[in-house]
Amino acid sequence: MKTRKLVGQVIPGVNVAHKSLAPLFEEILRRTGLKHLVPGTLNVKLPHWYPGHLDIILLAHEYEHHEHLFIERCRVFGKDALIIRTSTNHHGPAMLEIMAQEHLRSTHSLTDYCKIEVEVFERGPKRAIERSTS
Repeated sequence: MKTRKLVGQVIPGVNVAHKSLAPLFEEILRRTGLKHLVPGTLNVKLPHWYPGHLDIILLAHEYEHHEHLFIERCRVFGKDALIIRTSTNHHGPAMLEIMAQEHLRSTHSLTDYCKIEVEVFERGPKRAIERSTS
């Protein structure tokens, strides 16, 4: 599948994603098949808006959560990762919250405001949406 690289800047987080995603963490693991995800996200600010592609949706009422969760598959440092967005999208469309299978900051010595590449998959105009069937 064709990919595109987005270059952004790591920005400080406030550790809200780790707590907010905790009740959905096991479902995220199950639905994505990424068995070694690390809780929490890395915030990456893009210089422009990125609409994204929906690969998985977790609807709030299905999981007794306070907002919907939208997940897009991506790659960071050559490894499978996820872009996590919520229905409230607190940070706006130019911010990516990356969930990975390693702690990105410590594994790759990332500091605030350093540059990082996120590889996204080109899918054309249609978006693939997977809903819970179980």
